[in-house]
Amino acid sequence: MAVVAFRNNDTHGYDKKVTYSFDIFDTCLVRKCGEPNMVFDLMSERAFTKQVPSEEKRAFVVARLEAASKSWSDKQTLLNIYDAFQFGHPDILPKNKLMELELTVEREMLSPVKDMVNYIASLREAGSHIIFISDMYLGEE
Repeated sequence: MAVVAFRNNDTHGYDKKVTYSFDIFDTCLVRKCGEPNMVFDLMSERAFTKQVPSEEKRAFVVARLEAASKSWSDKQTLLNIYDAFQFGHPDILPKNKLMELELTVEREMLSPVKDMVNYIASLREAGSHIIFISDMYLGEE
């Protein structure tokens, strides 16, 4: 568990409250499907307008992973990734629908870590300030 605590002092050096920082993924939320890349396998089941063979679904997953690799930067976003996404299959959903699908599958797969939910609730009750951080390409929503 990655937790960073900061003490906020007033001008006299007295402790007002503590700020805790938690990484969202794998600390506060876990994916029910296990590995993060499994999300793309699940997406591939819904990414086409028609039924396609498993090889084509796998090719979609590879193209999605390559797009993330090509678009990598410190400020990577889902939009940057799909701008780099190259997959010329005639039955693939449009890029905007693929982005929506990815967010939907991520939401479906995310599950809170119950111990962390309780821990964070107790910190809030004690007056601590909580900050959630992430190095993921997903936005705040």
